[in-house]
Amino acid sequence: MNEKSSSAFTQWSIAKKLMLVVVAATVFSLLMGTPISYVQRFLLQSELAEALGPTAVAFIQTYFTILINLFIMVAFVYYGIRKVISKPMKELEAHMKSMNGSTIDLSKDMDIRTKDEFGRLAATFNRLNATLRNVVQTFKESSESVAATSEENAASADEVEEQSKRVMVQGEMLQKLAEKGEVTVREVSRSLLELSSLIQIAKQRAELARESSEATVEAAEEGKSAVQTVLETMHGIKNQNARTKVEIENLHHFSSKINRMVDTISNIAEQTNLLALNAAIEAARAGDSGRGFAVVADEVRKLAEESTKEAAEIADVVKQVTDTTADASKEMERSVALIEDGVKFAGQADDSLRQIEESFQRSEAELKEIKIVTGEKVATSADILSLIKSLGHFLDETAISSREMDLRTKEINTSIANIVGTSDHMSRMATELTDELRVFETSKHTEATVSPLFETERGRRNERNNQAS
Repeated sequence: MNEKSSSAFTQWSIAKKLMLVVVAATVFSLLMGTPISYVQRFLLQSELAEALGPTAVAFIQTYFTILINLFIMVAFVYYGIRKVISKPMKELEAHMKSMNGSTIDLSKDMDIRTKDEFGRLAATFNRLNATLRNVVQTFKESSESVAATSEENAASADEVEEQSKRVMVQGEMLQKLAEKGEVTVREVSRSLLELSSLIQIAKQRAELARESSEATVEAAEEGKSAVQTVLETMHGIKNQNARTKVEIENLHHFSSKINRMVDTISNIAEQTNLLALNAAIEAARAGDSGRGFAVVADEVRKLAEESTKEAAEIADVVKQVTDTTADASKEMERSVALIEDGVKFAGQADDSLRQIEESFQRSEAELKEIKIVTGEKVATSADILSLIKSLGHFLDETAISSREMDLRTKEINTSIANIVGTSDHMSRMATELTDELRVFETSKHTEATVSPLFETERGRRNERNNQAS
């Protein structure tokens, strides 16, 4: 029976509880009426009344019962205010002070013992705290994912830069081999024009030119393979940046949610301030018996002001996080543009290498024909001269293609350098965002689920770590 009564009492509102205290005080005063009258009569009939004099006797006759009843009423009201209002307010104040330290500890929830206004306020605070804790935890995981993706982008960009350097080296080799082949062909042509009887020398020169062409074809194939690797890596970076952009947009969305939560906390503080104002008005109406209630109302007002201050500080932190997220989104857009330029330049370099390979394959075929003609010891060198002219034309095309490939490779290097700089900047921004979020402590386990995008990214990182192990 006592447990049921206690459970029903915890579900009452503050007004009902205070009304119960007043009713109990009134009933107790009525029950104490007879004992008080007996004590008054005893005092009046005792020798003490004669010693005090007629003035004291008149005072006792007039005010004794009123003073005793007033004392009973004040005692009951003081106990009720202390039990119903002061104690929950002190617990709420102590809980908020324990949360606010060097970090904002979101892992602590309030212990809800009643279902009155303070109980509902504590329940609302716990729900907001849990939601804010989940959002901050998701924020932390998202910023860590952005930092990891930026580091992967930087590593991929370094690999692309290495491949691009190899392409540049192959291009320089192609250009040198083309110049060497051109010199050889000119020497062959000059030898045939000056002395047609030295066909054997022309045969040897043609063999050297053929070997140079074969080496050039091999170098072109290696350069083509390196360019393909560059293209694949650039596409990988592009996909990673697309995922990172989605995560940054999610960060911006969560920032908006935190702003709404801060507004809700501010509204709760305003409602608490309004409750304090109403309490002060009621205390003023109660007169001397409501002084304790006025002190409690003042404490409620201070707590409301402190809640408003804490909400403003959280709003400032959220604004810094939102600004950092916006900067990261802009940097990501610039990174995507640079990657697209790199893919375009790599494709152009691949086309140039393909043209070089085709030109040298034709040159090799022409040199084989020159060797056949010189091997058969043809009396006239007209056919050889015609073939040499064709070979010279092909070598000119090769030199032009080599220069174009060198230009494209330099453009790729410039784009890669820009990508590396952007990735480093994004990594620093993600680190700054993580540092800013460390002001929130979210060590308590929650039932909220993390976004599937973040779970997928963590799964990919875990799989890569397992493969590396």
